[in-house]
Amino acid sequence: MNDPLVILISMPWGRVDRPSIQLGILQSVLLRAGIRTAVRSFNLAFLDYIVAATADLPNQDRIYLNDYFEVSEDEGRVGLGEWIFAVDPFQNSSERDEQYLNYVSATNTPEELLAKAMQMRRLVPPFLECCVEDALARRPRIVGFSSTFSQNVPSLVLAKLLKSRDPSIHIIFGGSNCDGPMGEALHRAFPWVDTVVRGEAERVLPQLIKDLSNGGVRPHPGLCYRENGQPVAIDQKGSDIPMDEVPLPNYDEFLERLSRSDSRAEILPHLVIPFESARGCWWGAKKHCTFCGLNGTSMAFRSKSPSLVVEELLALARKHGQLNFTAVDNIIDMSYFRDFLPKLQDTGYDFTLFYETKANLKKEHLWAMRQAGIVAFQPGIETFSTPLLKLMDKGVTALQNIRLLKWCAELGIHARWNFIYGFPQEPIDEYDRMADLVKSLTHLRPP
Repeated sequence: MNDPLVILISMPWGRVDRPSIQLGILQSVLLRAGIRTAVRSFNLAFLDYIVAATADLPNQDRIYLNDYFEVSEDEGRVGLGEWIFAVDPFQNSSERDEQYLNYVSATNTPEELLAKAMQMRRLVPPFLECCVEDALARRPRIVGFSSTFSQNVPSLVLAKLLKSRDPSIHIIFGGSNCDGPMGEALHRAFPWVDTVVRGEAERVLPQLIKDLSNGGVRPHPGLCYRENGQPVAIDQKGSDIPMDEVPLPNYDEFLERLSRSDSRAEILPHLVIPFESARGCWWGAKKHCTFCGLNGTSMAFRSKSPSLVVEELLALARKHGQLNFTAVDNIIDMSYFRDFLPKLQDTGYDFTLFYETKANLKKEHLWAMRQAGIVAFQPGIETFSTPLLKLMDKGVTALQNIRLLKWCAELGIHARWNFIYGFPQEPIDEYDRMADLVKSLTHLRPP
């Protein structure tokens, strides 16, 4: 087989209990365009590396799967994951490290977690060397990184190492961390990142790679690149695509790597297969929730044809022998209750699905979800105060939120919900009222 022209990489701290749908879709897009492409799930490779490297140590010093999860879920507090990968040549400053550790020590970060993070950091340089050797062995001309949450620094340091070893490699960044002004700033701040794709990449990326193969970059929606050494940023407008154009994701590399992983026995019971049936948010297009940072540049709601989603779920289930799926959609298409869910139930497959919804559902909606295999969902419940919900622009009332949790308890559906507080101009007495209210709700699932 010919060496790949393109390698797509997912770095820590991407989830290791599911393949990257970003890489899965983009590999399918590029292969469909006749572009040779390989994928590297270096997030899973890092887990295997740190587990194996500490396997002979006493139990308290060994690194386990749960330690990886703890670090990956910490990105919203102190950013341990990015600090762990902030090594040479990304940065080499003992003074800055000391300042950071002093800051973390002053938080409520558990000492055990911090000790594990420091241990992981010592293992990062040799791990990165393994990644460099693996990638360069395939002689790629283009290397793309998908970055979300705490993947920025891990991706940047590996990209810099690759660029230093082979300056002819063209480095591309994309993903949620590159949306809007974030992508433009990343491109401006890190000169070894040649091009940033902002927004949806299914149409832009194949064109970009073909342009690079022909010797240069042409302007396409959302691109950040350089002309004569000066950064150029093209507006993202026009980068949203119809969902029926998005192909079935290719998860072969991740699942093959997982089959060889020493952690596979721990991961397999929790393995979920991501799928996508919609982008954007139909509620946000009407009234964006005040706290929400999603869909900054692609709010327009689009969904796949119901029959196509069913076909894709069946294809993924047959290919990978899995029935546990999670929708990466921000919100379910309300028309799916009358067409997609009945079609899914008629397949006879015992699917287990996860979706995100609004909380203003009717009981018949929940029953249709339960019948189709949606046994867990995130309904966007954020509080039990109607005045606070109005501040959030949620479009629901406290009664609707409580009623939904009651119906979930009746139907055996796991509702994942949050309690958000600290809004400007919030009526403080609402918290006293809710503190009294929850005494009557102890039979319902807590946030």
